[in-house]
Amino acid sequence: MDADTSTEPDEIAWHVQAEILGVHVRAHFETSAPADAAGTGSGATGPIAILPGAVLKSLREPGSSGYVVGDLQAYPDAVFEHGAGLISLTQRTGERESHDEQNWRKRLRVDAMFQCIVTAMAVSGHTQRPTVPLMRVANALYQFAPSPAVLECLASHIAAARHYAGEPGRIGPQQLAAFCEPRLRALPVTAGDGPVSPGADFADTVPSATAVLTR
Repeated sequence: MDADTSTEPDEIAWHVQAEILGVHVRAHFETSAPADAAGTGSGATGPIAILPGAVLKSLREPGSSGYVVGDLQAYPDAVFEHGAGLISLTQRTGERESHDEQNWRKRLRVDAMFQCIVTAMAVSGHTQRPTVPLMRVANALYQFAPSPAVLECLASHIAAARHYAGEPGRIGPQQLAAFCEPRLRALPVTAGDGPVSPGADFADTVPSATAVLTR
């Protein structure tokens, strides 16, 4: 796990980076600002604390059906344009315990991580644009860059997860993530099947899942 504090003016100062179950995780911890002071609601249009120096344009809600691709349906807390791609923001407002460089591995819930990634997959498939999953919990901001194997596992099990859940219609991120978590934990981690370089451009750190979801 390496600290990463060298950033451009409009980048986040990531305090830690690590690999967890085929996902490259970056984490930023706020030590002074309140957890709810980020201005990241769906109506936010000005600068927000999670991206210092950047002004993000909030996209309009796609309607009551949320973001839909195939049998997957998701409702992110906010979606923003950033660079050449999108940001799908998930906020877990019910969790209040602070995260830091010593305890974050214990505090970060794996199921929440996968749900955040699945939500971004739905946004990417719906909009046909690369989408970065960000999760805000208490004083922490997490960015997830899943490997191709993780994306493939999630995208290829949507129908099976819907059948398992007994849903006549679409399923949500929680159902798909729960169905796939045992399979994701069993995935082999190989040197040639990892996420892109941590130094890649922010908006390109997660490949679009569109090709997998629509083929």
